[in-house]
Amino acid sequence: MATNSILVPDDLAERSAPGRLRSRMIRDIAVEFAQNLHWDIELLYVKNLKPGFFKRKQVDALLETYADIETSIMKQFMKAYVKGRVKITSGNPAEEILTRINASESISMVVMGTHGKKGLEKMFLGSVAEEVLRNTDVPVLVLGPTAQEKQREFKIDKDFKVLLLSDLSESSNEAETFAQKLAKELSCEVTMLHSVGDQIRRTRQSLYGSGYIPFDMEKMFTDLIKDTQRNLERRNRRWQKEGLTIKSEATAKEEALEKTLQRKIKEGYDLIIMGTHSDQLMKAFLGSSARKVILSSPVPVIVVRSKPEKKS
Repeated sequence: MATNSILVPDDLAERSAPGRLRSRMIRDIAVEFAQNLHWDIELLYVKNLKPGFFKRKQVDALLETYADIETSIMKQFMKAYVKGRVKITSGNPAEEILTRINASESISMVVMGTHGKKGLEKMFLGSVAEEVLRNTDVPVLVLGPTAQEKQREFKIDKDFKVLLLSDLSESSNEAETFAQKLAKELSCEVTMLHSVGDQIRRTRQSLYGSGYIPFDMEKMFTDLIKDTQRNLERRNRRWQKEGLTIKSEATAKEEALEKTLQRKIKEGYDLIIMGTHSDQLMKAFLGSSARKVILSSPVPVIVVRSKPEKKS
C-alpha cells in the first residue's frame, strides 16, 4: 500500500520577498501536516518553458542552478524527521501538477500558495491554483493573500481548531469526510458552520429583485432556520457513529459569508475546510464562495471538490 504523501507545488525561481515568504509558509505548513499525519512530502517545481525550446543541456543546467535550493529544502525535511523529495521539471505548471496528481495513488493532499489579489476588481486566484482546484478531487490547501499577509505561525497542537464550512448539501460530503479524517488523526476540535443567514440574504435579494414577495416570506425563512438545525443534528449523529464529536452552529445573521468568517476566525480557528461542487460549471469557474473565502481568509483553506455522481 502506497504511503500517503503531500504534494507541494512551489516556485523555486521566485526571488521577490513576498514570493520567498509564500514558499517558506507553504513548506512549513506541509511539514507540520507531514509530521502529525506521518505522511511524506513531494515538492514539485515546474519551470514554465515550452519543451520544444528546452534542450537536454538546458535541463541539466536548470537542475544544477537549483541544486543548492534543493539541498536546503531537503535539510528542512530531515530536520523535521519527514520523508521528502524535490522534483524539478519543465512545462506548463498547472498541467504538470495535475499530471503528477493523476499519476500517483499516494498523493492525499496538495499544499500551495496563490498570487491572488484581494478587492472587488481583482476577485481571482492565481491561474495555476485555480486550474488545480477546478480539476482535481484531491483536497487542496490554499494559502491565500490575506493569510500570507497575516504571517501566522501554523502549528498543529492540542489547541488546533478546524472550522468546517458546510452548505448542508451533497457538495459538502467529501469535505466533511476529510474533516473527519483529520479529526481522528490529529485529535483536533472541529466546528461545523452553516451560514443560513447568507442563504436568506441572497434569497431575499433575489425575491426583491424579481418584484415577487411571497406573503409568507418571513415564515419561510423561519422554517428554513429550523430545517437547518435539524440537518445539523443529523450530521452530528453521523460523527457520533464514527466515534467523533463535533460542534455545530447555524448563524442566521444576514450578511455575506466572508463577514461571518471574519468574526468566527477571531475565536481562534487555525484552518478552514470547505467543499465545492463538481459539475461542468467548475470546468470554467471556481465557485464564487470558495474563491471569496480563499482570498479573504486569514488562515489556510482546504477545498475539497465533491466527486461527480456515477451515472447508472
